Amino acid sequence: AVAISVSIRRWLVEEDIYTIKLRHRGKHIPINRHTNMYLIQSAGELMTDVFKTLSADSTVKEAVKKLGSGAESASHIVMSDGERIVGYMRPNRMIHELEDDQETIRQFMRTDFVIARETDTMNDVISRMNRRNVKLALVVNNDTGIPRIDDVSGIIDVREIASAVVENHYS
Repeated sequence: AVAISVSIRRWLVEEDIYTIKLRHRGKHIPINRHTNMYLIQSAGELMTDVFKTLSADSTVKEAVKKLGSGAESASHIVMSDGERIVGYMRPNRMIHELEDDQETIRQFMRTDFVIARETDTMNDVISRMNRRNVKLALVVNNDTGIPRIDDVSGIIDVREIASAVVENHYS
């Protein structure tokens, strides 16, 4: 009788009390029990928050001055045109390709990125990056409207994704 009642309950209700509690806490629960756990992490959990923001119209000389010694520690520079997010670059790219320090840093900028919300799952972020064939996602903390430069809270690039895969594999 117990086996029949448990079978009927499982047939009627896919979730158990533990998954219901986790969902109420805002945690994502994979449907497939063999899902890699890094895929259900939120973008906010995986992102790096070590980046700088600069105007795309800054000259190389101004950018180096503003970045100071922190240029090496910042993984990326997110560029803006006013309040709009227009691109990103790696600081070392600007330093290696430096020819004229009066040129704007816009010439070093890349525009191949996607926007992700802090609450998006990594599965969604990776799918979006794959569809658009990009290697970087800017993570914003604004859930509504058009994201602005002040909304950028972190960056996810292929390095963070690779680290999460390796960490998941060995944990």
